[in-house]
Amino acid sequence: MQRLIRQAAAALWERDLVVVLDGSQLRHLDYRCVGTLLRWRRNLRGWGHRLVLSGWNGYLRAILAMEDWDGELEGAFPSAATYRVTEPWRHVQAP
Repeated sequence: MQRLIRQAAAALWERDLVVVLDGSQLRHLDYRCVGTLLRWRRNLRGWGHRLVLSGWNGYLRAILAMEDWDGELEGAFPSAATYRVTEPWRHVQAP
């Protein structure tokens, strides 16, 4: 998670961006990463960014829910609304 955050931070030089964390290829998440993810989301909000968790399966959501005591990440999952990309976007991938 720390490596992902460092790599993403290098691409976030503007304000008010939608940061999409695509979990469609993610099969497991160590519960100890949830606190780091929550801190990152709070930090992103401080810069006007919005964190969106896309493609996360039920198992991964359950891991988040068990550690996200205040339900902060519930709002990170997009609803039926879709995001339109109106400007060039940057793809950051962390192995």
